[in-house]
Amino acid sequence: MVRKRTLYLFGILFFISIFLTFGQVKAHNPSSMTLAYNSNNDTLSVTISHSSGNFNTHYIFEVNITLNGGQAVDQGYTSQPSNTFTYDYILIAMDGDVIEVTARCTQAGIITRAITVGQPTEEIPGFIGLLFIVGASMIMVIILIRKKVKIGCKYGNN
Repeated sequence: MVRKRTLYLFGILFFISIFLTFGQVKAHNPSSMTLAYNSNNDTLSVTISHSSGNFNTHYIFEVNITLNGGQAVDQGYTSQPSNTFTYDYILIAMDGDVIEVTARCTQAGIITRAITVGQPTEEIPGFIGLLFIVGASMIMVIILIRKKVKIGCKYGNN
C-alpha cells in the first residue's frame, strides 16, 4: 500500500512540475515564428507569437535579419502590438538565398528561424514538438506505474 501511494505521489509531482515549467517557458520566450518571403514585392513577413501580460515592459525588442550570413536588417522596438503579430520588411532576395531571422525578448527569450527563398518551408514549431515529447513521456510513465501496481497486487506486494 505504501509503494502504491509513493508511486502515485511521484507521478502527481512529476505532472505538476511539467505543467509549471510550461507556464514559465511560455510566459517569457517567444513560442513561435513563421517566415514568408514574397518575391513579387520583395517583402519578408515575420509572424511572431510571444505571450505577455504587459506589452510595454515584456516584449520583442529586436528583430535581426541576415541574408546569406550578412547583416540585412536590425530593427529595434519599444513594445509589441499583441501576443501574435506580423512585421513586414523590404528585402531583396533571389531564389536560393538564405534568410535568417532572430527575435529577442526583453526578458532574455530568443527565437531564430531561417528559410531558403524559393523553397517550401516545412517546419514544426518548437513548442508543439515539446508538447508532443512531454505528452508521449507522460503516457509512458502512466503505463509503467499501472504495470508496477498490477504486478505488486498480483504478488501481494501492496
